[in-house]
Amino acid sequence: NEIPHGKVVTPCDHKGLSEGKEWVVENLEKPENFCEWAWHDLYKDLCILSFGGDHFWSEPGVTYTACSDGMRPVCYKLERLEST
Repeated sequence: NEIPHGKVVTPCDHKGLSEGKEWVVENLEKPENFCEWAWHDLYKDLCILSFGGDHFWSEPGVTYTACSDGMRPVCYKLERLEST
């Protein structure tokens, strides 16, 4: 993939990130080695799910979001895990 000035756009290369990677967030604490930029972007949606809220555009307990890196955005599916 190329942007208009011909620069090749590469996938996000943050360490530990790969397609299908899963993290469990407890007490809204950022997982170790998680990208700071992406964490900032995801935090508002994590708060909503953590406090029992839902978005009208997706099924209860689930939302979809992305980091705001315009060159290499990464999409995330966030799911609330119910405690037992």
